[in-house]
Amino acid sequence: MEIRVHRYELRPLHPLNSRTGAEARQGALLRVETPEGTGYADLHPWEEFGDPSLGSLLEKLARGETDPLSARSLEFAVIDARARRAGVSVFAGQNIPPSHLLVTDLTSLTPERVAQAHAEGFRRLKLKAGREPGRELRALAMLARSLPEGMLLRLDFNSSLKVRAFEDFVADARARGWLERVEFFEDPVAWDRGAWGWLRREHGARLALDRESGRIPVPSEAVDVVVHKPAAQREFAEGFPLVFTSNMDHPLGLLCAAWVAAVEKARRGARVLECGLLSHQVYAPDAFSEQLRTRGAQLLAPEGTGFGFDSLLENLVWKPLP
Repeated sequence: MEIRVHRYELRPLHPLNSRTGAEARQGALLRVETPEGTGYADLHPWEEFGDPSLGSLLEKLARGETDPLSARSLEFAVIDARARRAGVSVFAGQNIPPSHLLVTDLTSLTPERVAQAHAEGFRRLKLKAGREPGRELRALAMLARSLPEGMLLRLDFNSSLKVRAFEDFVADARARGWLERVEFFEDPVAWDRGAWGWLRREHGARLALDRESGRIPVPSEAVDVVVHKPAAQREFAEGFPLVFTSNMDHPLGLLCAAWVAAVEKARRGARVLECGLLSHQVYAPDAFSEQLRTRGAQLLAPEGTGFGFDSLLENLVWKPLP
């Protein structure tokens, strides 16, 4: 299996979460010669959340070794190669589920933008929180009063809070009268089965597990919803509502996640909730993201074969593994 790489940068428009700033993010596209033909995939680690560095992942691939991230990339490359050889899109006959609107700077979100999002078809707002909890609470209290009927919030803390701080956050939200507008809190505190179970029982907090969901058996007494990132996870947490999201990676990686979401939505129906498949909108546009098409809250299937981007991928400069 011959692998060549093309390194890229993604430039955030705002700081992406409570642990990172607005620095350019590094990743690599892979061109893989498989028995099925040539296939493409994305490799985009998050060292901030425990992934190996991009350099170490590529060095391991050069030695013929993989880890969960690179193994998933190679699996997607094989899927892509098969479809390209057949001259078809992987999305043929598939319907990509709608997504939430991802907002990385919730204090900048205005009632006018919320109304616009609702008119466009968005029914969920995913807000990155935890950087300035006090300021965010005030902004959320004002925001919740302007939420149209049927629109709910998803608050993602990226495990940035301590248990006591999150308890205070929930108590404040309840006192200000907007807690019922929260669909779930995602990774509010570092994963701990006992602490999460306590927060659900004692505070009525509906919790979504993201970063650890591919590494542990998910206990139903501590988790309500599972966030599934196809870029990093192969197995599914059965019996839970699922939110399929990109890894906030390259548009090619985003389309791999969208394909998994479409397949699983057709199989699981209502268990698949609004997804997170519009993360390209938090980065400065590039040649790839400009080819993505949307209809309101829905990412549309791309043109081309495999996962798409035929001519763009063919014309990149591809280099041997290090």
